[in-house]
Parts: sequence; C-alpha cells; structure tokens
Amino acid sequence: MKNRNLIAIFSLFLTLFTSLQSFSQTEEDYRSLISITIDRFEKENLRIYKKFENNSLLEKLDVSFSKKFDEVKVRLEKNKNDSLTENVYLFDIVLSDTLLVNVGGIKVNYNSTAEKLEKTNGEKIKRYVKSDFIKRKTNENHASLSFPLLSSTGTKAIIYVLVKNTVSTTQLHLLEFEKTDNKWIFLKSDIISWTRGC
Repeated sequence: MKNRNLIAIFSLFLTLFTSLQSFSQTEEDYRSLISITIDRFEKENLRIYKKFENNSLLEKLDVSFSKKFDEVKVRLEKNKNDSLTENVYLFDIVLSDTLLVNVGGIKVNYNSTAEKLEKTNGEKIKRYVKSDFIKRKTNENHASLSFPLLSSTGTKAIIYVLVKNTVSTTQLHLLEFEKTDNKWIFLKSDIISWTRGC
C-alpha cells in the first residue's frame, strides 16, 4: 500500500514539474520572439506601441475557424445517409479542444490560441520584455505588435505587426520564425495589406 501511495505521489509530482517546465519554456519562447521583433524595428528606428494589438490576428483566426466549420458542413451534407455517430464525430472535430486551424502558414490549436489572444489583447508588452524602444503614445510613426502565435508543434511562430506613420499609411506585416537548435530564428517578413488614409 505504501508503495502505491509513493508511486501516486511521485507521478503527481512529475506531472506538475513537467507542466511547470513546459509553461516556463513557452513563456521564454514568447519573450524571445517579442525581443527579436522589437530589435528588428529598432534598427529601422520605428518605436513599438506599449500594448499588444491582436485584433487582426483574431480576425484571421476566426476566418480559419469558419473555413474549417464550412468544410465540416459540406462533409455532413454528403453524409446525410450515414449514421448519427458519424455526424456527431464530424461536429466533435469542430468543437474539440484539439482543433487545428491554419493561420499565417502555421497550424495552431484554435481554442487555446483564441483564449491566449483574447487575454493578451491590450496587455502591456513590458510584462514580457523591457525595452526603451517601447512607447506610450500613438501620434507618431510606430508599430503595434500582436502577441506571438506558436504552432501546435512549438517549432514555428508568427507575429503580426501593424505599422502606422504620420502620413496616414498603414501596413500589416506578417513575420515568420522557426525554432532551430532550441533557438528562435527570424525567417522573413511580408506586407499582407496596405492602406492609405485621406
């Protein structure tokens, strides 16, 4: 009986230790990705707004979810004559905590990602990274970062950056990263939208 109790306690301790280690690693991933992004814009002499701006990323995430949902609806229509079990299974795909969707070229867990983006939208960047290049006001040229998005495998990441300047032009950049030898590497940046005010 003592052995069973010891094994149970050890298993619980191991689970807690692993989850804490995983959480700590993820937090370190976020810090690293944010630092790399700030450094890139610092070289361009473009200041970073003090809070995360996740709205563009949340919109993209919702579009990806809608596409996945539409795919399931099409499959349900094709399966009209199939068993109820099959149809319930298809809905489970959409409602599952492990549902993966494609955003910015990487596969992410929809539920945990949406929750993280909602929670960090408007959160101060200095909670993760200290930098003199983070600014408080938005009445000059600046960039607003989204919170980093990690792929389901933890080996790829993206950050959306909204760049605004004083002549009312706005560019939305997609930055891509990859983890190699336990280190995040910047891959490329693409402008995915561009608008000009009146």
